[in-house]
Amino acid sequence: MLQAVLIDRFRLQGHPATQPFPGYALTAGPSPQLKPGSEGDSGCNATVPPEPLPHRSVSCRNITMAGFAKMLPDLAGNYFQLTAVADATGLTGSWSFTLRWTDRRFLATAGTDGIPIYDALSRQLGLRLETRDVPVPVFVVESVARTPTPNLSNVSRPAETGSPEFEVETIKISLSRDRPVVRRMPEGRLELRGFT
Repeated sequence: MLQAVLIDRFRLQGHPATQPFPGYALTAGPSPQLKPGSEGDSGCNATVPPEPLPHRSVSCRNITMAGFAKMLPDLAGNYFQLTAVADATGLTGSWSFTLRWTDRRFLATAGTDGIPIYDALSRQLGLRLETRDVPVPVFVVESVARTPTPNLSNVSRPAETGSPEFEVETIKISLSRDRPVVRRMPEGRLELRGFT
């Protein structure tokens, strides 16, 4: 909708593309410890404890490595801070596995029992996370007018104020029972995690 408005009012011209941005690449070691997928449903189920506990786990069935890489920031978000993860394993087909790690907030108190997500991926699945530039979808602007087209005659008066309204871009099931977190983003946007 925003893109349509920009095209209409500012004569925006551009195209979708991908650009490299700093992120993580999920790679496969010499002997990945994954079971081949089978018939049936596909997806990952996170084990959510009733209270915030140090350890997290997720069981995935019949999932591609591309699908797992895409889910990983949501599954273990406090390790990635909204950073993209791209599949660079070279593994085709679907896979089933269980992964267990320590929430980042509890690593110090877990002591020798703690296992960061990076080590868990390596030890339990034979996968690695490497920092590198990864392709991220972007919109490339080729041209745009500095001045918008004039308003239509019926919208020249100020908008009437009514009850507050908001739009929601994405709603996902929260994978943790951590205390709710609110992040203020640019241009009045909010990111809420763990809210009922």
